[in-house]
Amino acid sequence: MLASLAKALTAKFGKGFDASNLRYMRQFYQAFPICDALRHELSWTHYRRLLRVDNDHARQWYMNESAHQNWSSRALERQINTLYYERLLASRDRSTVRERFSVLEGHEQLFASKYKRVLPSEEELRVELDRERVLLEDRLVKKRR
Repeated sequence: MLASLAKALTAKFGKGFDASNLRYMRQFYQAFPICDALRHELSWTHYRRLLRVDNDHARQWYMNESAHQNWSSRALERQINTLYYERLLASRDRSTVRERFSVLEGHEQLFASKYKRVLPSEEELRVELDRERVLLEDRLVKKRR
């Protein structure tokens, strides 16, 4: 039945209505029946990640926190996979959990080298960003010639 529905919807509306997407749409409706409660800041990818959270309270918390903290879908997935909500509830010192495991409050971008085992210091990061900026500016100048 789902395959024939997917075929009919695709013929009428175009791409995006394959059987797996229809399953996600059904799950989405079941998990978020009140459309006014949705966060417009989040993408379909965010909501697909949220559908994996079984606990309604946790799902709602992750949704709101993701919008408030401006988490990317990958950051949201990381927070869900590390059970951030559950650890926060279990912790007596919630501020420490937030400081150690939350994405930066000020919406700064976090950059880390995949080759380092520890995050660089702020000064190391600034030096690396300046080096990258110079390289990009050089490439731009060469391109214009």
